[in-house]
Amino acid sequence: MVEEKLREVYLTHVANGSPDLEDLKENSTELYLVLLLSAFAYNVRQGGFAQLLYNLSGLYIEDLALALKLVGAEQSSAVMNGVIQSVLDDIESYKEFTSGNFGESDFKNLLHEHSLAYMSSGLSLDDEISDVTLRDMLTAAGIE
Repeated sequence: MVEEKLREVYLTHVANGSPDLEDLKENSTELYLVLLLSAFAYNVRQGGFAQLLYNLSGLYIEDLALALKLVGAEQSSAVMNGVIQSVLDDIESYKEFTSGNFGESDFKNLLHEHSLAYMSSGLSLDDEISDVTLRDMLTAAGIE
């Protein structure tokens, strides 16, 4: 239920027109956090961490890990922190990947390994975030 709703939010509020996340970060924290969580829910399930980082242009990933932690998704946050560590360990390959055309690369393959580990673990935001928490967040963000 949680992931389904977050994917719906992503398709409605992010995929069809990029909101100004920098403005939201400063002026609408609740909406900013919901949109980051929606990007995680949608992109990781559709194409893994490679798609997530590519679609976010490499921005906001530390905020995303924090958002996951803030809503109680500790395990997903830990996985996201592992992805961030991979970025920090090979920043040049990361920059090449996010500025390229999403083609095959060693860095994309590394992100794919993170994705496979996450998916095979059975982790789900449905298990980590309660329906009540999500409903409260959506209400605070002005999303019904």
